Amino acid sequence: MSLLERRRINLKKGVRIMCKENQNEMVNEETLEEQEVEEENTKTQDNPLEAELESLNKRYMLLLADFDNFKRRTQVEKAQIYELGNEALIKSLLPGLDAFDMAFKALPENLEEPLKSFAVGMEAVYKKFRDSLEANGVTEIEALGKIYDPVYHEAVMTVEDSSVENDTIIDVLQKGYQLKDKVIRPSVCRVAKN
Repeated sequence: MSLLERRRINLKKGVRIMCKENQNEMVNEETLEEQEVEEENTKTQDNPLEAELESLNKRYMLLLADFDNFKRRTQVEKAQIYELGNEALIKSLLPGLDAFDMAFKALPENLEEPLKSFAVGMEAVYKKFRDSLEANGVTEIEALGKIYDPVYHEAVMTVEDSSVENDTIIDVLQKGYQLKDKVIRPSVCRVAKN
């Protein structure tokens, strides 16, 4: 234990004893702080090496705290990169998914046998494609019949329709998707206005 620490402990003990003996007298905290500053000034005048050591210890502690904050910040950034790192790849795959949707909408109901088996095979490929995207955290944004939300939906048209509630999505022109909780493409839709 250094000399300064002993003085501080003795000073605090002395203050406690004084307060117990003289309950009417209050020791001012500013006086104690002034005494500590005076002791530090005296210490720097008495022993410059000890003052330099204390200064270096303070710098070390600040650097250590900065480094801990840096490590924590980089771990968070790294986790975000891993979590959302596939975003560009997934965005580039979405037009292919849209092409599958349009192709299935254009298929007639009554197909002849060679085309029917081809369509069944394409539906299996489409299902695998969607399943692999879902396994990586991609989900379709539900829009049809929902209330318009600018975070998840992009309205390109408004249609007067009194049969549904105001700001209800009545048609989805392009499906929207999100990766985990982040919207990577909003749903493009038509919204009802009354």
